[in-house]
Amino acid sequence: MFTRYRLAGAVVVASASLGGIPFAAPGIAAPPGIRTADSIITCTENGTVRWAGSGLGEKPSKLEWTATTAFTDCKGPAVEEGDPYPVSMDEQGTEVASCDGKVNVHQGTGTITWSDGGTSRISSASAGNQSKSKGSGPATFPIIIESGTYAGHTASDDNTVSTEQSCPGVTEASLTGTFTVN
Repeated sequence: MFTRYRLAGAVVVASASLGGIPFAAPGIAAPPGIRTADSIITCTENGTVRWAGSGLGEKPSKLEWTATTAFTDCKGPAVEEGDPYPVSMDEQGTEVASCDGKVNVHQGTGTITWSDGGTSRISSASAGNQSKSKGSGPATFPIIIESGTYAGHTASDDNTVSTEQSCPGVTEASLTGTFTVN
């Protein structure tokens, strides 16, 4: 091990154990291409969600869903550095939901397409992070980017579901909100 790495590690450990402010000495920062938690992309999103069969009912039931989302106005350090940003996302999955109340289970998989033409496989799962009133309501979906561009990163899909259809029987709604890559 090089002396500067040993010395830098000792300074960080000593600072942390003595209650000082830890810092990273030159030469031990994250390698190029590895993003830290404060390096994000934030985009405006608009899309559509569809529920299979008879759609949202009066009582909670397991439903299949699909969603297509487009992203615009992407900002953040990655965009400023010229790195890829999301253009669209296609997902499908199941959830236990009804016209009114909390969505008890939400699971999905899908693909994000990036500005450079690359793609990423994603998964999402949440419980109790969304609620509906007459088929509409706010939602937060934590996403894991499993492969491809930004593999290993997380994302958050924060949107509002809005529908003009009568509930029960909602089979389609619009999605508007913010998508963030961490």
